[in-house]
Amino acid sequence: GPWKLPLQLPADCRFVSDKEYEDLKNFQANDISPTTQRDDPAFIFYTSGSSGKPKGVLHAQRFILGRQPSIKYWLDLRENDIVMNTDNISWTYSMSTGFLDPLSIGATALIFLPSSRSSEAEDAISPEIWLKLIEHYRINVVASSPDIYNSILTIEHPEKYPMPSLRQTVSAGAALYEELEEHWER
Repeated sequence: GPWKLPLQLPADCRFVSDKEYEDLKNFQANDISPTTQRDDPAFIFYTSGSSGKPKGVLHAQRFILGRQPSIKYWLDLRENDIVMNTDNISWTYSMSTGFLDPLSIGATALIFLPSSRSSEAEDAISPEIWLKLIEHYRINVVASSPDIYNSILTIEHPEKYPMPSLRQTVSAGAALYEELEEHWER
Protein backbone atom coordinates (compact mmCIF):
# COMPACT_ATOMS: atom_id res chain seq x y z
CA GLY A 1 0.00 0.00 0.00
CA PRO A 2 0.95 3.68 0.08
CA TRP A 3 2.19 3.34 3.69
CA LYS A 4 4.39 0.84 5.43
CA LEU A 5 4.16 -0.62 8.91
CA PRO A 6 7.67 -1.26 10.22
CA LEU A 7 8.32 -4.48 12.06
CA GLN A 8 10.39 -3.56 15.10
CA LEU A 9 11.68 -6.57 17.01
CA PRO A 10 13.58 -6.41 20.29
CA ALA A 11 17.36 -6.80 19.87
CA ASP A 12 17.36 -9.99 21.94
CA CYS A 13 14.45 -11.60 20.07
CA ARG A 14 15.13 -15.24 19.17
CA PHE A 15 14.42 -16.02 15.55
CA VAL A 16 12.97 -19.38 14.58
CA SER A 17 14.55 -20.90 11.50
CA ASP A 18 12.41 -22.14 8.61
CA LYS A 19 13.33 -25.72 9.53
CA GLU A 20 12.39 -25.22 13.20
CA TYR A 21 9.07 -23.71 12.11
CA GLU A 22 8.32 -26.61 9.76
CA ASP A 23 9.26 -29.11 12.48
CA LEU A 24 6.90 -27.35 14.88
CA LYS A 25 4.03 -27.35 12.36
CA ASN A 26 4.53 -31.05 11.67
CA PHE A 27 4.83 -32.09 15.32
CA GLN A 28 2.12 -34.55 16.32
CA ALA A 29 0.13 -33.78 19.46
CA ASN A 30 0.21 -37.49 20.40
CA ASP A 31 4.01 -37.27 20.65
CA ILE A 32 3.80 -34.78 23.51
CA SER A 33 4.64 -36.14 26.93
CA PRO A 34 3.25 -33.49 29.24
CA THR A 35 5.04 -32.91 32.52
CA THR A 36 2.31 -30.70 33.95
CA GLN A 37 -1.19 -31.51 35.13
CA ARG A 38 -4.46 -29.71 34.48
CA ASP A 39 -4.52 -28.01 37.90
CA ASP A 40 -0.87 -26.89 37.80
CA PRO A 41 -0.36 -23.10 37.62
CA ALA A 42 -0.14 -21.56 34.16
CA PHE A 43 -0.11 -17.79 34.81
CA ILE A 44 -1.30 -15.05 37.14
CA PHE A 45 -3.36 -12.04 36.08
CA TYR A 46 -3.74 -9.10 38.40
CA THR A 47 -7.17 -7.57 38.86
CA SER A 48 -7.70 -3.87 38.27
CA GLY A 49 -8.56 -3.26 41.88
CA SER A 50 -11.95 -1.78 40.96
CA SER A 51 -13.57 -3.67 43.86
CA GLY A 52 -10.78 -2.98 46.33
CA LYS A 53 -7.07 -3.74 46.35
CA PRO A 54 -5.63 -5.36 43.16
CA LYS A 55 -4.83 -9.02 43.63
CA GLY A 56 -3.28 -11.81 41.63
CA VAL A 57 -5.60 -14.47 40.23
CA LEU A 58 -3.92 -17.78 39.49
CA HIS A 59 -5.09 -19.60 36.35
CA ALA A 60 -4.51 -23.33 35.96
CA GLN A 61 -3.19 -25.15 32.90
CA ARG A 62 -6.76 -26.19 32.03
CA PHE A 63 -7.60 -22.53 31.29
CA ILE A 64 -6.55 -22.87 27.65
CA LEU A 65 -8.68 -25.98 27.05
CA GLY A 66 -11.56 -24.35 28.92
CA ARG A 67 -11.60 -21.66 26.23
CA GLN A 68 -12.57 -24.12 23.48
CA PRO A 69 -16.36 -23.44 23.68
CA SER A 70 -15.71 -19.69 23.34
CA ILE A 71 -13.38 -20.28 20.41
CA LYS A 72 -15.97 -22.38 18.60
CA TYR A 73 -19.30 -20.78 19.51
CA TRP A 74 -18.46 -17.13 20.25
CA LEU A 75 -15.38 -16.28 18.22
CA ASP A 76 -15.96 -18.84 15.46
CA LEU A 77 -12.17 -18.91 15.02
CA ARG A 78 -10.73 -20.84 12.10
CA GLU A 79 -7.24 -22.17 11.54
CA ASN A 80 -6.46 -19.71 8.74
CA ASP A 81 -7.75 -16.65 10.60
CA ILE A 82 -5.65 -13.64 11.48
CA VAL A 83 -6.88 -12.22 14.77
CA MET A 84 -6.07 -8.75 16.07
CA ASN A 85 -6.68 -7.64 19.61
CA THR A 86 -6.53 -3.90 20.21
CA ASP A 87 -6.22 -3.96 23.97
CA ASN A 88 -3.24 -4.49 26.24
CA ILE A 89 -2.61 -8.23 26.52
CA SER A 90 -2.20 -7.97 30.28
CA TRP A 91 -5.96 -8.52 30.68
CA THR A 92 -7.54 -11.99 30.68
CA TYR A 93 -9.91 -11.11 27.81
CA SER A 94 -7.24 -9.75 25.52
CA MET A 95 -4.65 -12.43 26.35
CA SER A 96 -7.23 -15.13 25.67
CA THR A 97 -9.09 -13.78 22.67
CA GLY A 98 -6.20 -11.99 21.04
CA PHE A 99 -3.34 -14.40 21.71
CA LEU A 100 -3.94 -17.81 23.33
CA ASP A 101 -7.18 -18.66 21.51
CA PRO A 102 -5.77 -18.14 18.00
CA LEU A 103 -2.57 -19.98 18.83
CA SER A 104 -4.44 -22.92 20.35
CA ILE A 105 -6.13 -23.68 17.00
CA GLY A 106 -3.24 -22.76 14.70
CA ALA A 107 -4.53 -19.30 13.71
CA THR A 108 -2.37 -16.17 13.67
CA ALA A 109 -2.45 -13.58 16.46
CA LEU A 110 -1.41 -10.04 15.59
CA ILE A 111 -0.15 -8.23 18.68
CA PHE A 112 0.36 -4.51 18.06
CA LEU A 113 3.16 -3.67 20.48
CA PRO A 114 2.23 0.00 21.05
CA SER A 115 -1.13 -1.08 22.52
CA SER A 116 0.60 -3.27 25.13
CA ARG A 117 3.06 -0.70 26.49
CA SER A 118 0.74 0.30 29.36
CA SER A 119 -2.75 -0.44 30.60
CA GLU A 120 -4.20 2.54 28.69
CA ALA A 121 -1.83 2.71 25.71
CA GLU A 122 -4.46 1.63 23.18
CA ASP A 123 -6.44 4.81 23.89
CA ALA A 124 -3.60 6.93 22.46
CA ILE A 125 -3.53 5.08 19.12
CA SER A 126 -5.37 6.87 16.33
CA PRO A 127 -8.45 5.09 14.98
CA GLU A 128 -6.96 5.21 11.47
CA ILE A 129 -4.09 2.99 12.61
CA TRP A 130 -6.50 0.22 13.59
CA LEU A 131 -8.13 0.36 10.15
CA LYS A 132 -4.74 0.40 8.40
CA LEU A 133 -3.70 -2.67 10.37
CA ILE A 134 -6.93 -4.50 9.48
CA GLU A 135 -6.48 -3.65 5.80
CA HIS A 136 -2.73 -4.28 5.60
CA TYR A 137 -2.62 -7.60 7.47
CA ARG A 138 -5.99 -8.80 6.14
CA ILE A 139 -7.39 -9.27 9.62
CA ASN A 140 -10.39 -11.62 9.85
CA VAL A 141 -11.37 -11.16 13.50
CA VAL A 142 -10.95 -8.08 15.70
CA ALA A 143 -11.27 -8.35 19.48
CA SER A 144 -11.59 -5.00 21.16
CA SER A 145 -13.38 -2.90 23.74
CA PRO A 146 -16.32 -0.59 23.00
CA ASP A 147 -14.08 2.47 23.45
CA ILE A 148 -11.89 1.49 20.48
CA TYR A 149 -14.90 0.71 18.27
CA ASN A 150 -16.37 4.07 19.21
CA SER A 151 -13.12 5.86 18.33
CA ILE A 152 -13.04 4.16 14.93
CA LEU A 153 -16.56 5.43 14.27
CA THR A 154 -15.34 9.01 14.68
CA ILE A 155 -13.37 8.75 11.42
CA GLU A 156 -14.93 10.99 8.80
CA HIS A 157 -14.57 8.59 5.84
CA PRO A 158 -14.03 5.04 7.07
CA GLU A 159 -14.85 3.75 3.59
CA LYS A 160 -11.31 4.83 2.59
CA TYR A 161 -10.14 1.67 4.36
CA PRO A 162 -11.45 -1.38 2.52
CA MET A 163 -11.65 -4.39 4.82
CA PRO A 164 -12.93 -7.30 2.74
CA SER A 165 -11.09 -9.78 4.97
CA LEU A 166 -12.87 -8.71 8.16
CA ARG A 167 -15.42 -11.38 9.08
CA GLN A 168 -16.15 -10.66 12.71
CA THR A 169 -15.62 -8.20 15.54
CA VAL A 170 -16.09 -9.06 19.19
CA SER A 171 -16.23 -6.86 22.25
CA ALA A 172 -15.74 -7.18 26.00
CA GLY A 173 -14.38 -5.20 28.91
CA ALA A 174 -17.28 -2.75 29.13
CA ALA A 175 -20.91 -2.47 28.09
CA LEU A 176 -21.44 -2.38 24.32
CA TYR A 177 -24.44 -0.11 23.91
CA GLU A 178 -26.98 -1.07 21.27
CA GLU A 179 -26.59 2.21 19.35
CA LEU A 180 -22.82 1.70 19.13
CA GLU A 181 -23.30 -1.86 17.89
CA GLU A 182 -25.81 -0.73 15.25
CA HIS A 183 -23.55 2.14 14.12
CA TRP A 184 -20.57 -0.24 13.88
CA GLU A 185 -22.56 -2.76 11.80
CA ARG A 186 -23.59 0.01 9.39
